[in-house]
Amino acid sequence: DKHHSCGMIRFSSVLSSRLAPARMTVQSRLSAGIAKCVGVRSISIPAEGVTLRYFDSRGRAQGLRYALKDAGVDFKDDRVSIQNMTSGNWFNMKNMPHISGPFGMLPVMDWGALRIGQTEAIAGYLYHQLGHGEGGGPEEAATSASLVSLAHQDLIVVCLQ
Repeated sequence: DKHHSCGMIRFSSVLSSRLAPARMTVQSRLSAGIAKCVGVRSISIPAEGVTLRYFDSRGRAQGLRYALKDAGVDFKDDRVSIQNMTSGNWFNMKNMPHISGPFGMLPVMDWGALRIGQTEAIAGYLYHQLGHGEGGGPEEAATSASLVSLAHQDLIVVCLQ
């Protein structure tokens, strides 16, 4: 309804303005991290390959797609048609772990034989697999995890606008 959408817009614009300074920090930290890690490590891709599965939209998987592409990882971008949602077929697909992963939700990434569900878990795994976590201790890992969480939440806010 109109009242709900106005409240949501007001909420997301307030949240977005509060996140603006943090967003700039995230962007500068990510840029510095990428510059520091480019060419540091060759990425070992499993023989079974890498598959990222999400709906045929940007949504929660787009940042993961960018990370894989930026790192030069040859991966299968398996997109589940939105028609599966509108036809009701998705409810059947949710019960198929080879499609919807361990929790019946997308995104899901198969890195060889390893299947990982949930955006932040996949992002954390990619962070280490793509060589960004080398040489850091628990403090750096915690900082990186918080940046992943902030970037994910920031993406959600953008999607709400």
